[in-house]
Amino acid sequence: MGNCSERSRTQSLSTRRGRVVTRIRDKIAASKRKGLWVGGMVPLGYKVKNGKVVMIKNEAERVQAIFRRYLEIGSLNLLMQDLRQRKIFTKIRPLSTGRTNGGIPFTTWPPPSKPLLHWRSGLQR
Repeated sequence: MGNCSERSRTQSLSTRRGRVVTRIRDKIAASKRKGLWVGGMVPLGYKVKNGKVVMIKNEAERVQAIFRRYLEIGSLNLLMQDLRQRKIFTKIRPLSTGRTNGGIPFTTWPPPSKPLLHWRSGLQR
């Protein structure tokens, strides 16, 4: 009798957890459909205003210039060198602690000496 009740309780908890995950996933999807920002770092060229992502014209022009330059050069490493010479750096983001993040040279990731590991299984891609 003890094993049976333990199994049914475990199944009940698993079902409830599944419903919560589904509800959260649906909420996030609905927010995205409405165009609301659901969190994370805002890409260069954009900012969050009243919960929505808004384009910043001068940053967007910088992003377009970076992509145009990449098409001209054809090499990511040479592009990184070119951006450093032209003093084009990552976006400076203020943190809630009062400190800032960013304002550093662009880099390629992952560095060639460290292969990318698959997030789930640890297998190299």
